[in-house]
Amino acid sequence: MPTQCHSEEMGKQAAKMLGRPFSHVLLEICAVNPDKGTVDVKSMHARIEKAVSRGNRVLASGAMLFQQKAELFPGSSFVVGYDTYRRILDAKYYAPPGCMDGSSSEQQREWTMNALQKLHSCRVQFIVAGRVDGGDFKTIVSHPVMPDLPEDGPCQNRDMPDLTVLLDVG
Repeated sequence: MPTQCHSEEMGKQAAKMLGRPFSHVLLEICAVNPDKGTVDVKSMHARIEKAVSRGNRVLASGAMLFQQKAELFPGSSFVVGYDTYRRILDAKYYAPPGCMDGSSSEQQREWTMNALQKLHSCRVQFIVAGRVDGGDFKTIVSHPVMPDLPEDGPCQNRDMPDLTVLLDVG
């Protein structure tokens, strides 16, 4: 997850891209991570306090997967880094329990495409900021995760090229 500052800047850039005021942006802080588990209350409180002290509007949620977020906030634009976008397209988050091991790439693609269709039915879009990933700077244009994903398909995703340098500054 990007640091609070990066999230704030990603939100500002996305608002600009969409022609909306930054006051319409909510920084979501999720209490549960599908890979890391539950965030402790003290850490959650500190992160929320830090974001609010900088003048941001914050939403704390327990929606750990984007399918859940899309159902809670239909019609939203989610701003994510390339690394998160790659996870959004990872079949392991959509496989039925116990089915991932031994599943074919075709089956995994079907699970992912079904999940994307559900996101599409909630009318969400993703704005994806480039990130250093595996030692290389990657964007959805330079390193597509699913190269054959239809541009007008279940989720239309937008690259955020103006944020490239900022997100690499430590």
